[in-house]
Amino acid sequence: MTQSATAWMKLEEDVKQKLINDCVCIFLAKSQNGAVVRQQDITEGLTLANPGDKKYSRFVSEILNGASAKFKTVFGMDICQLGDKKTRPSKTGRKKAAAKQQKLYILTNALEHNPADRAQIVDFSDDHHNIALVFVILAYIYLNDQMITHSQLWVHLEKLGLHASEKRHPLFGDVTKLYKFDLLVKQRWLDMCPVKVDGRDDMELRWGQRAEKELDARDVIGFLANLIGQDKEPYVKEYLRKKRHREQMKKQQQQGEEEGIAEA
Repeated sequence: MTQSATAWMKLEEDVKQKLINDCVCIFLAKSQNGAVVRQQDITEGLTLANPGDKKYSRFVSEILNGASAKFKTVFGMDICQLGDKKTRPSKTGRKKAAAKQQKLYILTNALEHNPADRAQIVDFSDDHHNIALVFVILAYIYLNDQMITHSQLWVHLEKLGLHASEKRHPLFGDVTKLYKFDLLVKQRWLDMCPVKVDGRDDMELRWGQRAEKELDARDVIGFLANLIGQDKEPYVKEYLRKKRHREQMKKQQQQGEEEGIAEA
């Protein structure tokens, strides 16, 4: 058992419960717009909620465990850790500081549900049209071999009546802000990286870490089929075909690596 775990067990129960409740409040406040919660946000929030007791920041792991249990039992949600994000080293001083690993967290649904009915159990807004747009984008990405360019995606969206040339859309608001999908990247629904297509600069879009952890591709594809008024079965069959193909390719890759190791 670590020193922090031992010290945590010695704290009075009401103190531990207050710290756990503080952590829950931090997640609820930070997650209102789907934002990622940094470990720094948690430690800073705990310090503000408990002035003069900076020692509590060393219990982040134990506090997170307690908050995670409360989210699951009370809200039907999980605290999910994402891949670490490297922060830029400080430029001050003679030597460059080593890049630190910053832990990132999101809230995800822990209950069985149909994502077409609800994207989150705790829903802070009524913008279900934006949730629907996320599913449409993710479905197009999946059906396009899990990757689509920014320009290709907008061709599909224009077929649904959303035009990049519009300044404002009655449902989605400012189209110029929507155009680059910056918010969806920030919320980890999408991963985006620059690519060259026929000599032109473009952006490559894939499922983000939030989408991978929270959604089932079969449900998202079924939602798209219902939206465009088509039978979802052909889409689901295509999903299963692609899934089997990826599993087969992964298996062949693993066998090749094992054979390479054996020959060496």
